Amino acid sequence: MEIKGADGAIHNVASNSKGDLGVALGAVGTGLSILNGAGGLFGMGMGMRGMYGGHGCGAWDNNGYGGHWGSQRNNDPGDNFVTRHEQDLVMANNAKDSEIALLKSEKYTDQKLVEVYNANQRDIRDLREQIEHNRRHQDEVNKDQAIFNEKMIGGIKSMKEQLRALDEITDVVVPRSRVCRTRDCECDDYAA
Repeated sequence: MEIKGADGAIHNVASNSKGDLGVALGAVGTGLSILNGAGGLFGMGMGMRGMYGGHGCGAWDNNGYGGHWGSQRNNDPGDNFVTRHEQDLVMANNAKDSEIALLKSEKYTDQKLVEVYNANQRDIRDLREQIEHNRRHQDEVNKDQAIFNEKMIGGIKSMKEQLRALDEITDVVVPRSRVCRTRDCECDDYAA
């Protein structure tokens, strides 16, 4: 759309009713913002939440008076704006809750470490008992082996003495009469 100004210049403006719609929506938005603003129109205080259950604008707080910023809304006493001091208190409380949780977790960890330590000590004690049992058993085996070794050494000494005696006997000449007592033997060199 074009319009002619007072000076005779032609100006382009919005066409297809876009301009009218923009002006109308702007006016409606301005009016609603005035009604919904702080304090509201005629003290009704539509506020951020109100008579519509907190889902939009409304006119009355839970006392039946016009609402205002910081008032209780929707019958929820915790639904207030907070001050910096209150926020600091909440943050300090959260820090203490975190510290308590950390201390609890450290205590739990310490308890678990004690349980693991005690379990390891029981295992070590059981292993020591097993080692002691094995040592005693090995001592018995070693004693039995020592006895067996002594017997074997005694037997070997006896056999060595017998072999030495036999060797000495073979060095001595033995008369045939001692070896062959009868004349029936097949010795060619038999001397009577």
